[in-house]
Amino acid sequence: MRNFVKELFLTGLTGIMFWGTGKQAFNFGESNCLSNMRIYRMITSPMSREWQSSWVALSHGRRKTRIGEKVVDLCSFEFLSNLEVNKSKKHTSAAGPFRIENNAFFRRGTSASSTNHTKYKEIISTLPRIEGRWRQSLQLHEYQGFWFGQNILEGIMSAQEHLKAQPTDIFICSHPKSGTTWLKALSFAILTRKRFSYSSTNPLLSELPHDVMPFIDISAFTDITSRDPELPLLSTHMPYTSLPKSIVEGKCKIIYICRDPKDLFISLWHFTSKLRGTRAETFPLEEACQKFCEGLHNYGPYWDHVLGYWKASLQFPERMLFIKYEDLQNDTFSYVKRMAEFMGCPFSMEEERQGLVQKVVDLCSFEILSNLEVNKSKKHSSAARQYLKIEKRAFFRKGKVGDWENYLTAEMAATIDQITEQKFCGSGLSFKAP
Repeated sequence: MRNFVKELFLTGLTGIMFWGTGKQAFNFGESNCLSNMRIYRMITSPMSREWQSSWVALSHGRRKTRIGEKVVDLCSFEFLSNLEVNKSKKHTSAAGPFRIENNAFFRRGTSASSTNHTKYKEIISTLPRIEGRWRQSLQLHEYQGFWFGQNILEGIMSAQEHLKAQPTDIFICSHPKSGTTWLKALSFAILTRKRFSYSSTNPLLSELPHDVMPFIDISAFTDITSRDPELPLLSTHMPYTSLPKSIVEGKCKIIYICRDPKDLFISLWHFTSKLRGTRAETFPLEEACQKFCEGLHNYGPYWDHVLGYWKASLQFPERMLFIKYEDLQNDTFSYVKRMAEFMGCPFSMEEERQGLVQKVVDLCSFEILSNLEVNKSKKHSSAARQYLKIEKRAFFRKGKVGDWENYLTAEMAATIDQITEQKFCGSGLSFKAP
């Protein structure tokens, strides 16, 4: 009976119902409409001899009907989602640093999600699109003034429609390759310093920084309704103008990091070259630079991305902390203290005397994180980025300021600088050395 209940329950997850010696296709969407009647028919359909022999005591129609109804009721969404154990307790399975509550596994139990993504696909099909060139078979679609790949864009649309940010949430925002990995590590270490020691048990020593907080640009994470109050960190690469209203209009906080466009471009080019694989046609640096300058890349144009957050930080300084990668690298110690104060967990004088600020700096240093075995040999395990199929070490290249000088021609560098000056003119933002 236990196996039978398990098989029935799994129909909503796998879409296949194995019955006796045969198997019958079972559509989860249809089950919402035909629920009890369809399941009951499957329960009372002919069984194999093996099943018949074990069912002999329940062979009478009245008993079979009663058992069928009990199975349906036992496995119903309403029953399981309202059990006290599924409403109040934490999920006990080892799942990294996330201590997610059991009720997070019960949301709606409807087929609306697939309907929504069909809707998103239909909308995307009407948008302007180009061949991305950065990755094989990647098309970029223009949406709200920026360019996105389809997987990302579906997730953004889903987040815009469904994500409900909480006042205590802290969003780590950036354009890809701006120093995101480092910022995530620092924010996690600062926020959890009293919960995790700086020994081998710290999640940052066994997990990629991207894996210690949800990435809302992928739709798998937009349905998180229950979060650990001790870990209110979420991340996104969305432009400010594309953020869900609950973030922009709410009371949550945002930490944004940006980087000199020349260094960012080189980092982006190297990263996408690894995504393309060794067998793929190389993407010439000159052509990639032209596409970057035209804003034709995932989450591009870069300058508009930066300006959106910069202007918002001037308007809402109490809710937004704007950081330049170059400044963070130049004085990491001071910025760690500043981030802690902004996040509402400032370092006490005793913590400073104990050297905890420096411990955070050291733990999250490029040298430590890039040389961890977990970040050198394993594939990126986060469900949010499985489609990338990239090794973790790809997130750690050099982490140096000014590395662009080893790659860009004088003409390419001048072109990027000219665009930067034109775009940022009058904004008060500059990447020039003080």
